[in-house]
Amino acid sequence: MTTKAVFLDALGTIIDLDSPWTHLAAELGIEPDERLVGAVRKEMDYYKDHAHEGTDDAALEDERRSGADLLVVHGPLTTTPLIDFARDQNPGRRIVAYTTQARAPLFDTAPFELRGRPTAPGRCELWAVTPEGAVAMSAEVELA
Repeated sequence: MTTKAVFLDALGTIIDLDSPWTHLAAELGIEPDERLVGAVRKEMDYYKDHAHEGTDDAALEDERRSGADLLVVHGPLTTTPLIDFARDQNPGRRIVAYTTQARAPLFDTAPFELRGRPTAPGRCELWAVTPEGAVAMSAEVELA
């Protein structure tokens, strides 16, 4: 008998995928904990259950919006209130540059605080702080 085809199973028996929370935690400089793992699993389960609904651009956008109750708050959604906070605390000035760094996850089920201080003329640093007191996002802003 001659071999005419070889079937490669790529459903997990030949390949091994790293846990996504491991990489997320490493990027944030934290250890993966139960809340982070649970949030990532919840997001993965949601998209696994609803992936078939994203059949075109409009349906895909609707799918993204309907997943808004997931637990991990996306970094740009944390950057926006930080930058707004800097702008609101400096009326008449405009933001000319800023940098941000994600440090810990924020969850939509818990409040967070915005804090900041001037560091030099025309410059300030800001933080989004978790209820436990950890800095979730830091920012440096330059104003003109």
